[in-house]
Amino acid sequence: MCSSHKLVRCNKKDRTTLLTFKQGVTDNFNCLSSWSTQHDCCAWEGVHCHNITGRVTKLDLTPPPGLFKPLVGECNLSLLLGLEFLQFLDLSDNYFHTITTHGNFTASSLHYLETSQYDTTHIDNLQWLSRLSSIKYLDLSSIDLHKETNWLQLVAMLPSLSELHLRSCELNNILPSLNYVNLTSLKTLDLAGNNFHNEFPKWLLNLSDISYIDLSYNQLKGSIPKGDLVTDNGIYIDYKIDVFTKGHDYEINFDLLHRTIDLSVNNLSREIPSSLYGLILVQTLNLSYNHFSRTIHKEIGGMKTLESLDLSNNKLTGEIPTSMAYMSFIDYLNLSCNNLSGRIPIGTQLQIFDASSYIGNPELCGAPLRNCAAKEENGKHIDMDARNEEKRESFYVGMGFGFAVAFWGTCGSLLLVRRWRDTYYRLLDQLWDQLYVTFMVTFNHFFSKLEEAADYAGLVFVRPLGKNKNWMQIPIFKVMAEVETLITFVSIYRGRGGGALARITTNRPRKQKDKSGDLVSLKCANG
Repeated sequence: MCSSHKLVRCNKKDRTTLLTFKQGVTDNFNCLSSWSTQHDCCAWEGVHCHNITGRVTKLDLTPPPGLFKPLVGECNLSLLLGLEFLQFLDLSDNYFHTITTHGNFTASSLHYLETSQYDTTHIDNLQWLSRLSSIKYLDLSSIDLHKETNWLQLVAMLPSLSELHLRSCELNNILPSLNYVNLTSLKTLDLAGNNFHNEFPKWLLNLSDISYIDLSYNQLKGSIPKGDLVTDNGIYIDYKIDVFTKGHDYEINFDLLHRTIDLSVNNLSREIPSSLYGLILVQTLNLSYNHFSRTIHKEIGGMKTLESLDLSNNKLTGEIPTSMAYMSFIDYLNLSCNNLSGRIPIGTQLQIFDASSYIGNPELCGAPLRNCAAKEENGKHIDMDARNEEKRESFYVGMGFGFAVAFWGTCGSLLLVRRWRDTYYRLLDQLWDQLYVTFMVTFNHFFSKLEEAADYAGLVFVRPLGKNKNWMQIPIFKVMAEVETLITFVSIYRGRGGGALARITTNRPRKQKDKSGDLVSLKCANG
């Protein structure tokens, strides 16, 4: 609350109004102990008066910094708004369970009103807003407004309003189909933590002077409408979160010079609009925990002043744009839990972040991630094996096709052309004759050598084909008899008679034992 004040004689009407307000609240920590008739009201804790007129112009009833000493009970807001010259009213961080606005009052001088509470507070209606004709800053955060379906129309009736905070007010209708709202002076709009289950509102794109919008922690769905998000003053439209940037939370008093775009924790889908990448003065971009898909545009590299980028937990695909490697001011990056692929671009900034900035992208590789080279090598082996397999398949298919063509080409020609068929058969017959003669000459030469050995020993040594491995002695006349029988059979089969064959196979005299075992001379078989 406020500290010491210069003693100025308080207006009696204002003092009576403040004492009535005190009686309606519960002050468990004696924060309003100075509010008594023993002291001038301009010296009371939290009260500021005009130095000349003595009228109350500022009332700050927030608990002392660092101390949890809230006022509780019922807050009669209409009493305080009845202070004729009140310009500043701050009731934030208290535990009023109900705020009432009954009664007639005209708060034409009020510029600043903040009633945000630690817990949800109920208020009867918002019709009284129309009486705040000079209001510039309005904060009704944590007040249950779920019954106020026309809140936007009521706010639009405030011509001087430049900053509106309706965080966690249970609002459920943002009128997405409305194209225009008369909020020409509005620069800051905080609608975080409500129950908007609508499409992205079109009227937000037509706020010509806006520089800060917070729509985080809602259930907005669909895509962001195409439109020019860059404002006339060259700043940006700011969709802020709770707010998170560079791993730290902002203080309650927002720094509007830190340009922020944050649409995190919604159900927004499809492609990230290219108009967002055109906001070259933005320093913080947070689109995490949505359903954005497709690729990251290369135009993101034009955001040279970007310091914090969070696109995590979406469904983004494709490669990281090379242009991001030259974003020299970025010092917080989170691209985790997407479907990004390829190698992380090499540049001045992207390699300074650890692997946690890229995890959850199975197909992404390159520093600072591990096994990128192994993945590429495995990919090369897989490609080589695939190519070899294709070559083998092509070879087998070609070989089978070639065999079929050659076989049916030859057989078809022989079947269709009689002259070729006759020539082919004659060629086969001649080939058979040559093989037959060659075989018989070789056969006769072998047994001639065998006969010479028999002339010397009278026996021929033959190794039987059975299991018996011992050499046996067989009389030569038995061997020769078997040979003659074989030759005669083959000659009859060939149809050439036995004489010619006999001349080939028995063309010199042989010696054979008679029945008594003595050797006798034999003449040629032809006499």
